[in-house]
Amino acid sequence: MKKYSFIKYLLVSSLIFTIQSCDDEITSEFPDAKSPENMAWQANTNIKVNPVEDKEAFIWLTNVVTLEQYWGNDTVELKMKLNSIIPTENFAKIDFYLTAQETNGYNATPPYDTTGKLLTTTTDLPESGEFGLQINADEAYDLFKGNFVNPRITAPLLDGDLFEIHWIITNKDGTVLNSQDYVGGEYRFGFTTLHKEKKPPSWEGTFNYEWIYVSDGGLQWGGVKVGDKGQIEIVETTDALELNKEFDVSHLLFNYNYGGAGKIYLNYETGETYVEGSEEEKWIISNVDGPNLEISWTYKYSEGYDEYGTVILTRTDGEDWPENFHSPQTFPWGGKFDYEWIAATPDAENYGGVAVGDTGETNIIDASEGTYNVDHLLFGYNYGGAGVLTYDSVSGLTSVQGSEEEKWIISNVTATTLDISWEYEYSASYNEYGTVRLTRKDGESWPANIHTE
Repeated sequence: MKKYSFIKYLLVSSLIFTIQSCDDEITSEFPDAKSPENMAWQANTNIKVNPVEDKEAFIWLTNVVTLEQYWGNDTVELKMKLNSIIPTENFAKIDFYLTAQETNGYNATPPYDTTGKLLTTTTDLPESGEFGLQINADEAYDLFKGNFVNPRITAPLLDGDLFEIHWIITNKDGTVLNSQDYVGGEYRFGFTTLHKEKKPPSWEGTFNYEWIYVSDGGLQWGGVKVGDKGQIEIVETTDALELNKEFDVSHLLFNYNYGGAGKIYLNYETGETYVEGSEEEKWIISNVDGPNLEISWTYKYSEGYDEYGTVILTRTDGEDWPENFHSPQTFPWGGKFDYEWIAATPDAENYGGVAVGDTGETNIIDASEGTYNVDHLLFGYNYGGAGVLTYDSVSGLTSVQGSEEEKWIISNVTATTLDISWEYEYSASYNEYGTVRLTRKDGESWPANIHTE
């Protein structure tokens, strides 16, 4: 616990008060002093101050991973309640003054500046006497920029800077109450500044999950169903300053009957995430939205037994998922694929400039969540062209759209290949139809549920 000696107020007798901070608690302590008792309304008027939770101090944060520095809280918010034996309509205004002190610097030794600087004036007082006061960090520090003597190079504030507000209440008859003439927490409010380290949200913590998709094989073998809920624990095993992070996860398939514990690997700068487990578990991350994201998974028996599932993973720490969190590939469609023509009608070969056995490469580029740009929807055919592919990661439904009404029919899905039969706007009129076999080049397997309507 640290105690900071604040500004000494020299009245008729010497008064010393202390702002005491212990972690996030900030209180003011005042020794006994004589209070006027026979000063008409002034002796029976005060302002009770309650800080808004998490808004009671200026806070400067340092990201422990990137070392980026920024405001954690740049506005102190106070709830004020004016208490008096006379109605609030009798008061003309309240002037709020701010005093400051920096450790081993401005106002740390006599002679003290106890007058402070005018922060703001309130003239519109509600009948209830209740109102709010906000103290912005930039405005507060601007008031004292010509007074502070310690260098402020990497941050505008220094740990331990102290501020106090006091006030002068002016009655419409011209009489005033200067809160510095009184002792106690109802006549002033002090607050400090804090430097804190911020560990950014990642994969560490306790997370809630809910199953939103389970394949038929998953229902049969996995012991889970849509709507099931649970929690998993994820523990970071690398140093907080590392950009390439590792985590231990209690179950990579979210307590499915198969799969088990494993590792999560994260590149904090890019957000790329992948997992490793003893049963070849893989994650496909999608729909990152605030505290929620979706994870579709596969493991070594997914293709053979039609075992697939998707969960919504929800943070429990009040943070949002970083928007850049993603799987290492835009699985299953993003990337370059080899194709081979395995069927073509005679008219297709005549008009399209292709023949069975022809090979090539097509490039499919991730455009946004579930949407991809395809360089040629008919795989080098003389007609057709570039288009858009959409994919639903839960159902596996795939569809394409192009300027010449191109359509795909997916069939014969194996581990690394699938067949695509195509047609376009002139297929029926000119008997132009063809089929290619598309082969993955990334070592991954096609999801068994991938299909077209």
